Amino acid sequence: MKRTFLSILVMCGLASVVYGVGEKNLLIGAGAGWEAMVTRSGVLELGLARPHPVLALSSAESAIPGPEADLRLSFDEPRKEDFADSCGKWLVISSSGVKAVSSPWARKGGGAARFEGLAGNAGEAPLVVIPGRDSLFAAQNRVGSFTLEFWLYPLNLESGEKILNWTSSTPAGQGNYLVRSILCTASKNTLRWDFVDFFESPSGGESMSLTLTGPALTPKSWSHHLIRFDGQTGLLEYLVDGNLSALDYAARGRREGGEVFTPLMGGDGSFAIAGRFSGLIDEFNVSGDARDVTAAALARYRKGGRAETRTLDLGDASARVLKIEAGGGWTRGGVKSFYAGKNQYRFDDYSELALYVRAGSTPYNWDSIPWVKVTPGTELGESVKGRFIQAAVDFFPSGDGETSPYLDELRVVYRTGDPIHPPSWVSAAAKDGAVEIAWRETPSKELGGYLVYFGASSGEYLGSYAIVNGKRVVSPIDAGYLTSVKIEGLENGILYYFAVASYDKNVGEPGEFSRETAARPVRMNK
Repeated sequence: MKRTFLSILVMCGLASVVYGVGEKNLLIGAGAGWEAMVTRSGVLELGLARPHPVLALSSAESAIPGPEADLRLSFDEPRKEDFADSCGKWLVISSSGVKAVSSPWARKGGGAARFEGLAGNAGEAPLVVIPGRDSLFAAQNRVGSFTLEFWLYPLNLESGEKILNWTSSTPAGQGNYLVRSILCTASKNTLRWDFVDFFESPSGGESMSLTLTGPALTPKSWSHHLIRFDGQTGLLEYLVDGNLSALDYAARGRREGGEVFTPLMGGDGSFAIAGRFSGLIDEFNVSGDARDVTAAALARYRKGGRAETRTLDLGDASARVLKIEAGGGWTRGGVKSFYAGKNQYRFDDYSELALYVRAGSTPYNWDSIPWVKVTPGTELGESVKGRFIQAAVDFFPSGDGETSPYLDELRVVYRTGDPIHPPSWVSAAAKDGAVEIAWRETPSKELGGYLVYFGASSGEYLGSYAIVNGKRVVSPIDAGYLTSVKIEGLENGILYYFAVASYDKNVGEPGEFSRETAARPVRMNK
């Protein structure tokens, strides 16, 4: 009974195949998927970079909304109907003209809102956001400091495109109402902010309008826009990508030190977002303070990430990891390069992938085993040995935080213990009711002993009764390190077949059978 050891194992996002002579390969990623990467911090699966998902840094903000946060629209929900204020203070209504898009198109997090330049049903804006009773912009609220910000990706930015419009109204006597508004529109590749009767004098009865204009913007490129108002000084500022672009004072005399006018919210207020705008908007936020912003905070990727595999079983206590191979590259809004080979994953923009592996004899107590940093494609020698392993990848963004490296696939190339060869010579000498089997010693440091198989049919060693050293045994007989054994209790006149296999002292698995031999016990004295 010859045995052939050839298997292909595919399980839980992990593929194991013969990779070279005596080598095997565990594939993670690519067509096998990323299910084996069970621990992920700051890392997500990203489509569109390759034919299958890759691992890349997540651009999602990890910070919990602060106490001054009032409105947070991340647009990370998979459907536009699910767009919601994570602060729970505003009602979000979406209609035709807006779509949810996934992370490859987003500036931050898992998605963004895409607008097609069309008004929705009955001419309303595609996205309407209505303040609740507890919100900063609730009716009749006198607002102090506030910050309004969002990311913008215009397709064309034609003059007249309306990015957002806030309107509310307050009584103006004799049945009249004063409309208070914030209007952000495109004008010659810039954004113009008109605050119409938005600021009210402390004693009431006087309103003030201000206008701020930003720098020229580049279509099909993300830019960050922030309006900041300081309720103590009346300073109104417009920052683009963290740089101050325009300022004015909502104060008497339009100067610092004058009597400060502050926003007064009217009734029926709402934000109408992207009434006539083609492009993407992401991370639309309002807070109740004059929030500062830094270039580092605006970076797409603010910090690195890490992914680790579950415990992987190589199936052999003497297994040795030969090398780790990987494929990947980096992306800045699209694929810039792909690399697979023997080198560090460090790219021109200083983004980087760092690979690690560790091995152990049990699937537990990993905290006591240090990680070994590896260079993709480089032989590891004898440094990583054991039946169980884990692999890990650190992701580091570019120097400016705009680029993430991505991992396309990870391959663990390993070798299990060399099979123990069978004895090269075996003989069988017939005795009365017995057969004496002898064999030549197998030269191997991993030798754990020999198994002697017997039976009454060639190739089928199913012997169920024999006596060795006065004890009843069945096939196979563990002979330990002996190189001969006398098998008694056999029936005279029956031809018995024998084979010997060596077994590994680490895992106890026998190797191939030796050459078959046979003998017929005979009665010596009649």
